[in-house]
Amino acid sequence: MKAIYDILISLVSVVVAPVILFRALIKDRSYLGLLGMGVRLQPNTSGRRPIWIHASSVGEVKAALLLVEKVHEGRPDAVIVLTVFTPRGMSVARSEAMRGVEIRYCPLDVRSFAGRALRDIDPAVFVLTETELWLNLLTEIHAHRIPTVVANGRLSEKSFARYLALRPLIAPVVERFAYVHAQSSADAERFIALGVPRGRVHAGGNVKTHGMIANLSKFNRNAALESLGLELDSKVIVCGSTRPGEETMILDAFLSARKHHPSAQLVIAPRHLDRLGEIESLVSSHDLACSRKTELAASNGHPDVILLNTFGELWRTYGIGACAFVGGSLVPLGGHNPLEPIALGVPTCFGPHMDNCTELASACVRTGFATTVKDTQDLAEFFVGCLNGQFQVPDRGQLNALLGSDIDDIANAILAFWERSRVGNA
Repeated sequence: MKAIYDILISLVSVVVAPVILFRALIKDRSYLGLLGMGVRLQPNTSGRRPIWIHASSVGEVKAALLLVEKVHEGRPDAVIVLTVFTPRGMSVARSEAMRGVEIRYCPLDVRSFAGRALRDIDPAVFVLTETELWLNLLTEIHAHRIPTVVANGRLSEKSFARYLALRPLIAPVVERFAYVHAQSSADAERFIALGVPRGRVHAGGNVKTHGMIANLSKFNRNAALESLGLELDSKVIVCGSTRPGEETMILDAFLSARKHHPSAQLVIAPRHLDRLGEIESLVSSHDLACSRKTELAASNGHPDVILLNTFGELWRTYGIGACAFVGGSLVPLGGHNPLEPIALGVPTCFGPHMDNCTELASACVRTGFATTVKDTQDLAEFFVGCLNGQFQVPDRGQLNALLGSDIDDIANAILAFWERSRVGNA
């Protein structure tokens, strides 16, 4: 089975390597990191080997950056290398990482690429955010006796089923994890079922929640409204991370809400921006005017619907809402993290399909921070109720308990492993 995996990943690398080399030549030399090249670090004068933290997607990068800051607080002299796997992740890392962090692309999971990158970075500890099992990279890391820490570990039912089917391939890797911090007790049990020793698994909170509270101090409602050309007293419904099949229900519910609040406006932020044209057609079919956020300056008047077509602004946009809907949940796609609008004090709802964060969603509903809606009628009633001021978010004092995370414990675990290795002690 491992041989089949190696053949497949090698074939992929043969196909994409020319593209990577071309991009590195004409655009950004850092793309060479995907081939395990160009990752040699600045001279290390700290006397200790680096901490290597890997994050693939934008969401993981943001969580990793919070962890980087916490590790730096504990040991400012630690050298930290952050690797990413997507151009968007690289963009976020470069713009938001604290000064001094080495940022590189993680290599494709070809053993020779992984080995080359590992020799150049020579980490004392490897930190994997959430869960994306790079079998060859992890095999190389374990062969060099480098402890692996899984931070903010999550295994959805779908991912777990897939990994469980590959358990003979996965178990030799995961059973050597030194420490796993899982987002929930369900995630923890899934890691154990895959082969991680129970004594090395900790069930805690979501590291991303640490940043939710931090964002409260950064939020400027007036500036967010101004960026969308909205008035200070605008009544706005914000629907984020929407997926196919949800926009029609949202627009129908919005029209129902407008019967009671004619001046209400709607912001839709689709999960994938390649669907903007499709959504514009849906809006038009509902006899509503819409404009993309980047085209607002050129539009006449105030559109009924604004399509958020920029990256990294959804959390601020949630904050201007009279209410928020978190997408991927009215259709069976697993939902998305609802904490951004909740952390900003916005009445929040989501559909019944929150498999990606079941325990968190249940806690939000149980404590009154969110409402579950099952169809267009429920959604319309929620919109109207919020516009009428009937839904109130619980006291902020309760928010800290709901959003509590174990980021200090994770940082301490990382530093404990780091302390055991000095430069040259591979």
